[in-house]
Amino acid sequence: MKFGAVSVTELARHHTGRSRTASPASMSRTLSALGRLLTNGVRIQEAIALATGTRAQREIARQMQAALSRGEPLSTAFRNCGLGAEELALVRMGEETGALGERISDAAALLSKKLSQRQKLIQQLLYPILLLFLLFGLGLFLLVVVLPIFAGLYASMGVTVPSSAQAAFHLADRIQQTPWKAGVILMAGVMLLAALFLWLFGHPKTPWDRHRFQAAVCRRMGLMLQAGIPLNTILTLLTDSLIHPMEKQALLSIREALESGNGIAEALEKNPLFSPNTRAMIAAGEHSGTLSETLLQVGSEEEQAYQLLTENALRLLEPATLIAVGAVVGWAMLTLMVPLFDLNTLF
Repeated sequence: MKFGAVSVTELARHHTGRSRTASPASMSRTLSALGRLLTNGVRIQEAIALATGTRAQREIARQMQAALSRGEPLSTAFRNCGLGAEELALVRMGEETGALGERISDAAALLSKKLSQRQKLIQQLLYPILLLFLLFGLGLFLLVVVLPIFAGLYASMGVTVPSSAQAAFHLADRIQQTPWKAGVILMAGVMLLAALFLWLFGHPKTPWDRHRFQAAVCRRMGLMLQAGIPLNTILTLLTDSLIHPMEKQALLSIREALESGNGIAEALEKNPLFSPNTRAMIAAGEHSGTLSETLLQVGSEEEQAYQLLTENALRLLEPATLIAVGAVVGWAMLTLMVPLFDLNTLF
């Protein structure tokens, strides 16, 4: 099946990420420059030749010129360079409507927004991650260096230590006997935290990923519908672009329901990854004939909800990490200091 000059198989292959050749930052700069030039009336070949500030941009321009020389649309070149589904739909929309410059500028703004959000997330996570490594490092220092000293001191004095201190001293002794266990404990802790983070932000049934999934799917469907792509084709492309089996199954069930003659609202009726509010809004958009606009609105609202939830979680992560560091230090101090009070009974 084809729409325009791009086959469904080719587009699906792009969405699986096997033909990426340009970084998002280079793509954003190229889109921005090309959009401005086309909007100002520069011919497309001249605009492509001018939008070549860096080596990566020159490579993108080369692929665009090659695509045009073969009689292919500009969206094919962007697809080969790894442009995302939403941005690619905007380019396709510009080709269909004749407003290519404006739509390419919109794609550049959307991609720039995504890059800014990613950078902001990395910056917000940097300090809590450093604190977590400090927490693990502090714990290992106490177990490997501090606790063995106090264990020997208390043993030589015949001081009775509480059970929690005995367990800590025993663990420190085992680690000293086999030092490689310290590295294993550190790696296990890091892997556990990474697994927890991936589960919170990557499992379809968590609040974070449900909002992310709905935002991405609804926004992409809305943009592709406005570009004139059939709904069944859109669902095929989106299904091939997803990784998690539960998300794939959700879209496959929607496509099967549509092929059976049901509307999209009925297809979403029992889908657990779409909230009741989202299903209601899509049903209203389908009945009113404004499905693409409704999908874009739902996508925008879900994205805002995802960002708000993520920001709140990150705000809590920093104090929670500080509390964990304080708890480790407090536990160590109590473990080491409580037996010292018993020394008063010996003198």
